Amino acid sequence: MPTPKVSLKFLGTSSAPNLTRNFSSLLFKVDNYTLMVDCGESTQRQLISRHIGGDEKLSNLKTILITHLHGDHVLGLVPLLLNLMGPSSSPSAPDDKPRVEIFGPCGLRALIRSTLTLCYSQLTGKYVVHELLWPNQTPYPHRADPTKPPSYHQIPEPVDKRPTTQPYQDPTVRWIPILPPHESELEGKDILMDDSTKTWSRFHTFSPNAKTSAVGEEYHGEGPFYDISAAPILHRCPTLGFTIEESVRCEPLPPSYQKSLLDHGDELKRREGVKHPLALLGRLRMGHSILLPDGSLLRPPVFNIPGRKVTILGDTFDATGGLEAESMGGYEGARAKGMLGISKDSDLLVHECTNAALPRDLCSSKKDEDMLEVLEKARSKGHSTPQVAGRFASKIRARRLVLNHFSIKFPSATHPSLQDEGGHGVGSGKVKGVHDEEECGEASEERSRRFEAKVSENERRFRVMREIEDQATEAWHSGLVELGGLDVQSEESKEIRSRRAIASFDGFSIEVPPHTTRIGHEESEEARRTLKRLGVSPQADPKVIERKKVEVDDEAAKVQGLAAVEDEQTLEWNPSPFLLESSSPSSPPDPTRRSIRAREYAIIMLNCEVNRKQLSTLRRLWQNARFRICADGGANRILDTFGKQAFAGGDGDVTSRMKLPDAIVGDLDSVREEVVAWFHKMGVEIRRVPSQYATDLQKSVQTLQDLESNLFPIVEGQRQEMELIIYGGLSGRLDQTAHTLHVLWQLCKGAQELGGIVEPVEEGGDGDGGGATPPNQVSKRSKTWAVGDGSLCWLLSKVSLWARGAPPLFRP
Repeated sequence: MPTPKVSLKFLGTSSAPNLTRNFSSLLFKVDNYTLMVDCGESTQRQLISRHIGGDEKLSNLKTILITHLHGDHVLGLVPLLLNLMGPSSSPSAPDDKPRVEIFGPCGLRALIRSTLTLCYSQLTGKYVVHELLWPNQTPYPHRADPTKPPSYHQIPEPVDKRPTTQPYQDPTVRWIPILPPHESELEGKDILMDDSTKTWSRFHTFSPNAKTSAVGEEYHGEGPFYDISAAPILHRCPTLGFTIEESVRCEPLPPSYQKSLLDHGDELKRREGVKHPLALLGRLRMGHSILLPDGSLLRPPVFNIPGRKVTILGDTFDATGGLEAESMGGYEGARAKGMLGISKDSDLLVHECTNAALPRDLCSSKKDEDMLEVLEKARSKGHSTPQVAGRFASKIRARRLVLNHFSIKFPSATHPSLQDEGGHGVGSGKVKGVHDEEECGEASEERSRRFEAKVSENERRFRVMREIEDQATEAWHSGLVELGGLDVQSEESKEIRSRRAIASFDGFSIEVPPHTTRIGHEESEEARRTLKRLGVSPQADPKVIERKKVEVDDEAAKVQGLAAVEDEQTLEWNPSPFLLESSSPSSPPDPTRRSIRAREYAIIMLNCEVNRKQLSTLRRLWQNARFRICADGGANRILDTFGKQAFAGGDGDVTSRMKLPDAIVGDLDSVREEVVAWFHKMGVEIRRVPSQYATDLQKSVQTLQDLESNLFPIVEGQRQEMELIIYGGLSGRLDQTAHTLHVLWQLCKGAQELGGIVEPVEEGGDGDGGGATPPNQVSKRSKTWAVGDGSLCWLLSKVSLWARGAPPLFRP
């Protein structure tokens, strides 16, 4: 059974809506099972947006968790229910089964009930609301007494350490009307906090492989299981933080088990009553042994792979809930109370970051913001800064940190290719000839200037979010020893320090990878709990839980794709340095801040239309490249796009002059004669390679290899190379796109050699194909990018990879 895919999708990441962010909401997904945390206004619109929700399906939504009752977290809930089970929907569940289960603080039931009732809303399915109560709160009645006049329910505020600023101080008691339940509402449970641990431990359990779930009781069925726990955190109203923890998983079954079952297939089908003997593999994974007809015993796998843990917090200025002192300064075992206890060693922490202090170059006031002033202002409103988020991440030793719930003054950056200027791409209408170069050049310059203004604002937004990430990362890493109790030289500490905090944006998705390390089970309570849920007693089979440290079974790990690859090369794929204005290799480093600078690279310009919105990106890629090569008709495109004036530099401005190509390569059947003549006059090498056994792209790559061999010395027998950017070839004709992907595959290290037809070389020929490497048999390269009209593509070989970049570069 493959390991379930666990991921998060952020639908809204702001405290107030702006053009780039919506109210708070995110999805926690396990394969096709979807759980939602918070549901601000317009969340359902985010779900159906192609750029935000993508292919998310409402039919997969089973559970909704609400952190607190502020409007920016709940006002989209009733509209979402109407979308799920509105009058136009078909009945989705039996009368006694809820279509969706909702969990949240006291008052949530009344909010949904009163809104549906007062709006005359009808639903085709059932819903249920379970409320999590503090020790001093009484349950909200499920049914009102119709014989008595309308009454009100009293909700006392929890006693905790709230902000003391008067305008944001909540009243001691709130009163809400008691209404009869809505006709589609099923009776929910009232779940009281465990006062000894200050948590709601495992109040709900679900499994993506099961049709039912359990609330407040032990869940039995087929795993893996996912337990949801909660703890109070401090804000301006009763607020919850949630932890979702995966059960311990078993190691993969050896391949020999399948052969053994198939060898005794007929007898096993008769004896066990199954249609196929391999169906018994499910019983083995659930912890049961299988006795074969020959007397041998197939024992179940060992449950020794730790599950994943994800912690998602609501709005807060102190995620410890004010319980740090009660945890006696430690974060180990039962001593830690509240969120500190249940979120320890989370694989992923989602923490709010409403405000941040920025340096003067990123502030409208043009002066450095004071970090303590910003912290106090955020705290007075019940919110956090990057330092608060980072320090809590270090306290619980979180392996990953994602920031969300940003102030309205922090819009997310969007990639320039997604910004609509109107009109059509260059080349989509009339194709300019050489006689129109002055008009084309002037128009292009004007369009570039207007577009650069947008890029500048967009890049400022990116730098702001990068600064926030840097601040949170520094607080997170620096507190691992002092607050998290980790040895600075430990492997866990080194692993965490290799990661950065991530500022989320609407549509951002992140996957939580499964664990591959094994754990000992001398006293494994998690393994025993998993076996109990599967209906197996550990005492019945002494080898269900091994009494020793289990080593990695390489053969079984390969079956699940978990085999560790040692001594492998690690590559980082980060397109930001090429596509961001301030990241050129020639730009001087800024000593006052962290920056991303591009590596040396070459660019090959293909014969493709250039979208007008891509002018700034193309200019930057072209100007910053070490080598520039035009593949045949690509010379037409680059000249028509920018004009002769841009390359000739007749105005005397050397800094704005477009750099000439290093070579024009191909059989030259597409490039216009006047273009060849003009570039030749300007000193550009014209390399005619009439081979019919290679394409112009392959010939251009071969030319780049020749240029590199003249530039770089051979070190220890290895050919030195730079990164390659292929501009174009991902849109337009299908055969051109397919060939671009074919060449990417040819260049990808670790990919299968595709070979090619070796062109015969005739004596006295003109040399096409006569080099050390035939032009259609190009050498492998470490990194090759293909940049198209709104597309970015590269091939991943079998190595460890880090894909990084500015958030807008990875948006749909």
